[in-house]
Amino acid sequence: MRERRRRGPVGVARSAVLKAGLLLLGACGTVEGTGPDGTESPAARGGTGPAQVTAGEGWRLLGEGLTGEPYRTGVATTDGQLRSLWRSAGLAGDPAEVEWEREVAVWFGAVYGTGCPVRLDGVVVADDLVHGDIVVPGEPDACHDDANPHAFVVAVSRDLLPDGPFRVQLAARDPYPGEPEERTLVEVALTAPGSTAADEQIRPDPALAGPAEPLVTDGDDLPADRAVRYVYRADPSCDTPVLGPLDGSLWRPADGEAPWDVADGTELTLYPLGGGEAREMVASSPQLDWLLVRLDNGHPCP
Repeated sequence: MRERRRRGPVGVARSAVLKAGLLLLGACGTVEGTGPDGTESPAARGGTGPAQVTAGEGWRLLGEGLTGEPYRTGVATTDGQLRSLWRSAGLAGDPAEVEWEREVAVWFGAVYGTGCPVRLDGVVVADDLVHGDIVVPGEPDACHDDANPHAFVVAVSRDLLPDGPFRVQLAARDPYPGEPEERTLVEVALTAPGSTAADEQIRPDPALAGPAEPLVTDGDDLPADRAVRYVYRADPSCDTPVLGPLDGSLWRPADGEAPWDVADGTELTLYPLGGGEAREMVASSPQLDWLLVRLDNGHPCP
């Protein structure tokens, strides 16, 4: 499984793919300190974690765990699809039973930063969209910026579902380009008792795959609204790894980022954050993401 240092529901950057339309994709939590009944969760009181409820209006929890991939969703309408969904969510044992006549199963592959667990407070339906109400109790500003998975598999009442086709995603906001698996498209209606969708009618949103990113080289400007590809070349004259010059500056990993282990000649995907004159961007390799910061003009090395 690819490890991604995306800034999850609790960081400034799911800002980065977050803000830019990234791949750091928002994990999708809101900041709350109360449970669905209005009482404080253990985490909000300084406890060890949030209190997870097992049911709410129109939904019930089938299983959860710190497993699977983050930034993912899925839907099942049959026992076979549920077994596959359960495996994708990384949950152990046999799947819990679903009453297919009146329910479907949904997987929310949420994300959390180390030390900041998330909680599923409910399932929300708005027009043709189904999304989780995923909250981050406590003090998210103190959370680590790593992105760890927390799988929630729930049974959702057919009475709650919108007419088909419909979409399932982690949060109300649209996912960022580059993570088509965060939005699941269901191309048929599932409100009728016992109705099913074929595997090919339940799929990631191809629109989120986005167009192929252009390639930039040293000396080029960075676009404000899209990702780009860049081939990293190590500079032996700098003790700290640098990229560029791009957009008129060199760029280095931000303080606190994981050690830079990108080999010379590796192609990276860059996600500028904040539009024109961005001060930060995310560099994504096949294994890891790093937050980069712009160096002041005139500084050849950090």
